[in-house]
Amino acid sequence: MPPGLVWMMNRHAPRANPGPLSLAPTPRSTVVALLALTGVNLGLAYATSVMAARALDIRHFDVYAVALAAMALLSTLAELGLGKYAMRVIPVFAVRGAHGLARGYGRFGAGTVLVAGVGLALLVGALEQLQPGEGVFGPVDAALCFLPVMALVGYGAELAQAYDATLRSAIVTRVVVPAVPLAGLLAWQARGVELTPLGAVTWHGVGWVVGLGCLGIFMRQVPPRAVLAAAPEVRSREWMRDALPFLGFALLLVAITRSSVIVMELVSDHEQTSVFAAVLETGSILALVAKGTDKMYLPRLSQLLARGEGEQLLRLRRRRLAWVVPLCVAHMGLMLLLGRPLLQLFGEGFEQGQAALAVVSSGTAVWTVFSLKPSYLKYIGRQGFVLKGALAAVLAGMGLTAWLGPRLGALGGAIGFSVPLTCLYLVFALVATRHARRLCDQEREAGAPGSPAAR
Repeated sequence: MPPGLVWMMNRHAPRANPGPLSLAPTPRSTVVALLALTGVNLGLAYATSVMAARALDIRHFDVYAVALAAMALLSTLAELGLGKYAMRVIPVFAVRGAHGLARGYGRFGAGTVLVAGVGLALLVGALEQLQPGEGVFGPVDAALCFLPVMALVGYGAELAQAYDATLRSAIVTRVVVPAVPLAGLLAWQARGVELTPLGAVTWHGVGWVVGLGCLGIFMRQVPPRAVLAAAPEVRSREWMRDALPFLGFALLLVAITRSSVIVMELVSDHEQTSVFAAVLETGSILALVAKGTDKMYLPRLSQLLARGEGEQLLRLRRRRLAWVVPLCVAHMGLMLLLGRPLLQLFGEGFEQGQAALAVVSSGTAVWTVFSLKPSYLKYIGRQGFVLKGALAAVLAGMGLTAWLGPRLGALGGAIGFSVPLTCLYLVFALVATRHARRLCDQEREAGAPGSPAAR
């Protein structure tokens, strides 16, 4: 690993004997460092997609994009929601001093995700071989080989973030993992060997293997010493039951953002699917900011809700929006002004997706602004509402894409992606904000000392 990354990981690492998780606001230096890492991730991911598109051209880029979409869906399913639930339950264990439960959850989650990943890969692989015309090892088969590794990396990264090791986790998942396929594609190109969708997907899998190795090294140091010394306690049935709602929404969210590409592959031609995949990669790149920074807020959000501190919840929201909203405005301006040149980077013919790019960018901006709201609602027991809303958005998106894709091409896919996503997150934001304000009213009525006036 480059010395600079090692230095940053050590600088922001938890000490060998950390205490309980803190309710203090996230330090500004951590926010800045995390944003910098997210920026690096944006560059690495986009450069990899551009290189793959130029090497595969508009006729084959869709095969690569669909395989990656399938990887995202299956790895999310294999995680079983245990990583997302760790963001909720580990901070609560810390507040209660339940160190045995914290250690037991870490072990239980890792073992369960590994078994689920292997089982799902075998099942999907067997089903794929039953399809007529199969028998050739292709990009999806390569993705299945790496599925357990991808699921373990996703779980391990979120477990680390639950222990306040957000930066170290981000360095692995946002820098190391995407840097490996980019380096592989560069080396492939330097050798003058023709790139295939299978080769491109395989390099992504190698990146996840390297990421798992890095996570395995530093996860031995992340949990507090009291957790590492405690006898593990396991509540498997309870944890699986409580994690399933987190799985449901995580899977549905990935389906919202990835299923459009798969549906486009089924209902439209290869060229329009490739254009839409490039548009989605470019226009939704802002969502990586939310994905890379939201987990920094989730442990604190969980603890504030457990204590019923409505004023602090609104302050947390205002601090986040103070930098997220300007970033979204800048993103929209960049897509409108430079959308065509950005799409031309993918190669000849991709520039026809400029209108679709504007639509995808607007939907992504709304998603990014309100990206914490689903977690908020799940933390207050509204899992059923969240799941129903997300399911409705998935079905609406797939239906719109199937209807508009053959008629409008990439623009139809963009509408199918953006309209349901925008409506979903606006509804989530309205319901979550009302709940936070009710908590503020209860605080004022109870005469909480030091409680500032609600804005």
